Amino acid sequence: MKSAALCNGHLYHYLDHLAPLCDLLQIPLLTNDLKIEKMALHYYPMVETRYIAPAEMTPHFLGSHFDTLFVTEKHTRKKLQKLIETTCNKHVTFCYLPHGNSDKGLKNPALNPFPEQELALIYGAQMEERFCKNIPSKRIGNFRYDFYLRYKNFYDELAQKELQLPNKKIYLYAPTWDDGENGTTIFEKKDFPKDAHVIIKAHPLLFETHLAEMVALNPLTDFPLIYPLLARTDAYIGDYSSIGYDFLTFDRPLYFCGKIETELSQCGSPWPKENDPTCAEKRQKLYKKVFTLCVVLLPFLAQNFYTSII
Repeated sequence: MKSAALCNGHLYHYLDHLAPLCDLLQIPLLTNDLKIEKMALHYYPMVETRYIAPAEMTPHFLGSHFDTLFVTEKHTRKKLQKLIETTCNKHVTFCYLPHGNSDKGLKNPALNPFPEQELALIYGAQMEERFCKNIPSKRIGNFRYDFYLRYKNFYDELAQKELQLPNKKIYLYAPTWDDGENGTTIFEKKDFPKDAHVIIKAHPLLFETHLAEMVALNPLTDFPLIYPLLARTDAYIGDYSSIGYDFLTFDRPLYFCGKIETELSQCGSPWPKENDPTCAEKRQKLYKKVFTLCVVLLPFLAQNFYTSII
């Protein structure tokens, strides 16, 4: 049974989800985008990346070469599965890997990507309760942090070389995009502390809707890595971004802009107030709920998960 992960299109931030999965399952990463290929080779050299020209990456090609495809773009299965069945007379399993554990899609069912999927890979109990009551799912824990730890020296050196972070407190502000359910907080006044270095890592879709404003803010771009960045971050500032859940791994202060009412926001404080000391206990509790599997289980998980799905 042959499997691969599919990373087409132009949203490079999918790489930091699909590439660690490819490394865990020892499967190739396919892309029809030259920029994504270049970034994958640079930031994930341990993963086998294959560039397939758009004209060649047809449903017939995919169906002829693979039995299981791991995808992050929520519409991929809808676009390809029936075409593969028609051209190849076979069923290819589409396994959905969400790009993070966002607080989006909770109020507006139209924004929830899970109902369209055949099978979902989820971090743990929280995503299972929120999204996967009616579709099959498998818990895979905090596999991206495990990936970072396996290649920690490589990624720490790479991040320092490219980001040139100063020897002072690092604040990461990670605003999400304006999806019609929850508005972005990117344009609200923040009053960041002058004695800290602030990195703005905005959702890539903000460049499509607010290009001029984003250029003026000078956010971090074309840098898909999350955990090497979070490892150097002293405090997180955000809204509804899934990066806030990733930052729970490090048990450090979280702050929230806008009108935030989520499980995650209960683990932090409104910006710019002082962080509540009781937040530490809440952070640890939520982390265990979100990332149900601990990293020591992952080598065993990789073998058994892989054989159980394909």
